[in-house]
Amino acid sequence: MTNATASPFLPGQTALRALLAGLSPQLWAIPRIIRAQPVEAALPPNAIVVVREAEGTTVIESIADHTPSEGEPQWAQITLAVDSSLEAVGLTAAVAKALGDAGIPCNVVAAMHHDHLFVPWAQRDAAMAALQTLSAEHR
Repeated sequence: MTNATASPFLPGQTALRALLAGLSPQLWAIPRIIRAQPVEAALPPNAIVVVREAEGTTVIESIADHTPSEGEPQWAQITLAVDSSLEAVGLTAAVAKALGDAGIPCNVVAAMHHDHLFVPWAQRDAAMAALQTLSAEHR
């Protein structure tokens, strides 16, 4: 199968069937924390994701870099190792449907080469199974 790419500036696969067949989900071993902080606060040096919004800054970081408050949710990071283009259509929807059908909430962060999923830590194994099934159905 060829690697259909819409732009030389946005590398990666755009063909949905190839993306789904090659998901190759990889579970990170350490939980993540998703938290908000004031826009003017210094960013943690080891932040995995930073999103600035009018209401504040969302930071995703490793639990190794941030001591969670009691009861603070912990998230599993699953990286879809398939090299996906930012211009790919349908990948996020297909992944969200597979996880939604399994009753697993998911927050997606798209980066230049891969999509990163953040699911509740307690549901990480079920999420991996759902993603592996989705991928196998498209091979």
